[in-house]
Amino acid sequence: DRGDRPRWRHLVAAFAAPLRAQAAVVAGGLVPLAVEALVAWNAAGVNVLAPLEDPSHLSLGAVAAVYAAGVAASLPVTFVPMAALFDGAPFGQAFATSLRAFARNVPALAAYAAFSFVLLAIGIATSGIGLLLALPWIAAASYAAWKDVFAVA
Repeated sequence: DRGDRPRWRHLVAAFAAPLRAQAAVVAGGLVPLAVEALVAWNAAGVNVLAPLEDPSHLSLGAVAAVYAAGVAASLPVTFVPMAALFDGAPFGQAFATSLRAFARNVPALAAYAAFSFVLLAIGIATSGIGLLLALPWIAAASYAAWKDVFAVA
C-alpha cells in the first residue's frame, strides 16, 4: 500500500496490536456470526456452532439466506478493524466510527455487499477453492473503502 514490499512481519502484525484492538476486531466478527447463527436456526433448524452431520436437507435458498444475512450484518461493523488497528480507536469508539461511516455510505456499502455476496457464492460453488481469491479480494475492498471513506492517504 505504501510502496513497501510484503514482509513476514506483516503477517503477524495484528497479533502485536493492543488487546483492546484485538478485542474490537473479534467482537466485530461476532456480529455477523450471531446473525448468521440466528438465520440458520430459523431458516433451516441448523446450529452453525455444531458439526452438521447431514447437510443434504439444506436448501440452496437457506444457505444463501444465511450468507446474505451475514454479509448484511457485517456492513455496520466493516470499519471496526481498521478503526481499532490502524487508527488506535478504543473499543466503543471503533464501533461508533464504523456505524457512522456506514450510515453516511449506505448505497456504496450495499454495492460492496452485493459484490461480496457474489464472490462468496462463487467461492462456495467452486468447493471452497474460489474462496482463496474471494476472501482476500473482499478484505482488500474493505481496506480500500476505509481509505476512501476516511480520506486516508
